[in-house]
Amino acid sequence: MPELATLAVGDELPPITRTLDRLQLVLYAAGSGDFNPLHYDPDFPQARQIGDNIVFGRLKYAALGQLVSDWLGHQGFIRRISASYRGMDRRGQPFTCRGRVTGLREEHGQCIAELELWTEGSDGQRTTEGTAEVTLTTLPALPVVAPYRTANAHAYRMSSQQIGRASCRERV
Repeated sequence: MPELATLAVGDELPPITRTLDRLQLVLYAAGSGDFNPLHYDPDFPQARQIGDNIVFGRLKYAALGQLVSDWLGHQGFIRRISASYRGMDRRGQPFTCRGRVTGLREEHGQCIAELELWTEGSDGQRTTEGTAEVTLTTLPALPVVAPYRTANAHAYRMSSQQIGRASCRERV
């Protein structure tokens, strides 16, 4: 999860690696309704021609979404995400999802992070490229107020700066 106080341009997201077998591709085909045999049928002529079945582009897109979501945890949400497919990943071959922070800005009091995303095959070649924009939030620790002290509740009100909420603008 990103630490808002120390997040900086150039920070890398923790990578995730996927190796998909035929069953996973068939299950994805059933769930998505995309029954193109290039993705699951080993006897399909195009699959034979290129050496094996290829991973669905939308499945790689979903893996990039998981990369961002896992990194955010409960400290933000994805505003937008996009991907462009540049190469093929084959069944049984690992591909890794990676990302890095490319920009930080404050917008309407919220910290916005811009991300570069990509998948790469086991040979290191990028097979999918994308971007995402996320809104980062924090849940500051609030002071505990005992019920018998409610008369002094005004003494426990604090601004976000007093609580220690970091400003995105300070690091840009």
